[in-house]
Amino acid sequence: MQLEHFKQAWQDRGDDRPAEAGPVAEDVRQRVAKLHAQIRRRDLREAAAALAVIVIFTRLLWIVRNTTARVGAGILIASAVMIVGRLYAARPRDAPRPVALPVAEFCRAELAAVNAQIRLLRSVAWWYIAPVIVGANLVVAGLSRSAIGTVVYLAVTLAMGA
Repeated sequence: MQLEHFKQAWQDRGDDRPAEAGPVAEDVRQRVAKLHAQIRRRDLREAAAALAVIVIFTRLLWIVRNTTARVGAGILIASAVMIVGRLYAARPRDAPRPVALPVAEFCRAELAAVNAQIRLLRSVAWWYIAPVIVGANLVVAGLSRSAIGTVVYLAVTLAMGA
């Protein structure tokens, strides 16, 4: 279906009409469900990665005696918890939407969910990338015996983060 046909069919329905009737509403519902499923899969992958980070770096906290490496490991653990929290907070709620939900209400709810994801992704450098780079570089600096290797690692991680 062409975008203009879709837009016209949706507008012809009116603001207070239920969103259940017709192929246009069903197409929108399927696309929204696909987006929500994609977000759930992303969040699940991130939670699994965070769990791995927490397990690995908690063990490192107990093994390593270098203070710099321990601080870095602590930052990585805290950032893993924060990442999962941020993703969960921005996640669209999975409450079942009534079939007879008015079009305007349906659109407002979905717009709010999409805007939450947009805000999340616009600030990813501060809540995701920066803490991970800081923590990883502190761990490497604390464990490395080479100042040159540490500087090279820092340069590579900063370049990747940028």
